[in-house]
Amino acid sequence: MRHLLPVILTAIPVLSGCSRNPNVRKQKYFESGNKYFDRGKYREAAIEYQNAIQIDKLYADAHYHLALCYLRESIWNGAYQELSRTVELQPANTKAQLELGNLLLAAKQFKQAQFWAETVLGHDASSADAHVLLANADAALENIEDSLREMQKAIELAPDQPRSYLNLAILQLGAKDAAAAEGNFQKAISLDSKSVTPILALGNFYRSQKRWPEAEKQFHDAIELAPKNPTPYAALATLLENEGKRADTEQLLMQAKQAMPDVPEGYRLLGDFYFALNDVARATTEYASLFQQHPRVSFRSLPRISGPFTNSCSTTPRICRIPI
Repeated sequence: MRHLLPVILTAIPVLSGCSRNPNVRKQKYFESGNKYFDRGKYREAAIEYQNAIQIDKLYADAHYHLALCYLRESIWNGAYQELSRTVELQPANTKAQLELGNLLLAAKQFKQAQFWAETVLGHDASSADAHVLLANADAALENIEDSLREMQKAIELAPDQPRSYLNLAILQLGAKDAAAAEGNFQKAISLDSKSVTPILALGNFYRSQKRWPEAEKQFHDAIELAPKNPTPYAALATLLENEGKRADTEQLLMQAKQAMPDVPEGYRLLGDFYFALNDVARATTEYASLFQQHPRVSFRSLPRISGPFTNSCSTTPRICRIPI
């Protein structure tokens, strides 16, 4: 036993040295961040990545994963800064370049989005995602022919991606080719029948064409597919109101209220509808009732008249990103 003591005493400084080794410490923080990230705990993951970056400001992987956390949490400025830092440290990181390009596209920085799409294609000409990004940037810059060509390339490279067909359909609408657009909306649905996004897009397309029964069917299909998603209810309610079916609209929104007792955006739809109609008395009664049922939810922020119940016929899915 006595002869083991020098060995143990010798090992103690080595172990202590490992704990002080900055490369070991930053890696532990990074791995801890990855575990949180995989469990969807993005705020906790962000803290661990920040700890890793404090140890090594040039740790590109930590910057990139921190950017992904910010994207998941809708912290757009933070995501922009971290993605910019990532591509500075790793000029060949095409994933970061694509994320940065898409963020800039949402921020209406179309020339910069175009630049990053072309940069990615310089590294990998077969990147379907880069062609999609370039197509959307071209469309925003009103380069319609270039946009359509790039989206077709994206589909040729990845023919099983429903998002590409959805994007192409929207571009074709911009080019006044409604027949081709309808076909691609339907193709997107066939490739992703469990997603409400292409179904709603096709429904909005039919609404813009005043094909009311077909639009109603799509919105009903979306509600059946996602009964706790308020967006299909709002879309169908808007259509019914545009058709002058006010009683049907109220009945639908009462149905939404019952279907989504724990979703504020859902059970508020009826009150928002009354408010949009300037029916202040019924809106106030409805909001007061909701306040009694959900006392911990804030109802101080009333909807604006230009809310979901308008005559908008847009087929473009909302981009939920805030300009930088």
